[in-house]
Amino acid sequence: MADPRVVSLARVLVDYCCEVQPGDLVSISGMPPAKPLLREIYRETLRAGGHPYLFVSLDGFDQLFLSEANENQLKHVSKVSEMINAEFDARIAVRAQSNTRELSQVEPARQSIQAKAYTKVTETFMSRSASRELIYDSGEFKI
Repeated sequence: MADPRVVSLARVLVDYCCEVQPGDLVSISGMPPAKPLLREIYRETLRAGGHPYLFVSLDGFDQLFLSEANENQLKHVSKVSEMINAEFDARIAVRAQSNTRELSQVEPARQSIQAKAYTKVTETFMSRSASRELIYDSGEFKI
């Protein structure tokens, strides 16, 4: 049985914050420690008639990518990220990192290369979220 607080939070995120409607494409992202909340957000999206797309990140992979990727890889923009920001109706991101200092050993210049590559994706996200064409909500899940 799910924690009623988690169920309530998922309902607020899906029904109130994002106002998920039948047919909406909903990106749900988070990390394993947030599994209970991710599960309930997924369930509430289904109940609202939306189409949930779940993206789970694992600790250490951002650090691994930024440390090991060559410049071409750092400049590569994910087609999935482009599609979510350009075509989806809602994004719900649950931050639940167990290592908040994961990127502290990564050279800032490498992070800048990747950030610059994502400029257009970020601009699309900002524009669509400002106009409420893309509803975005995020939260932090303390572990």
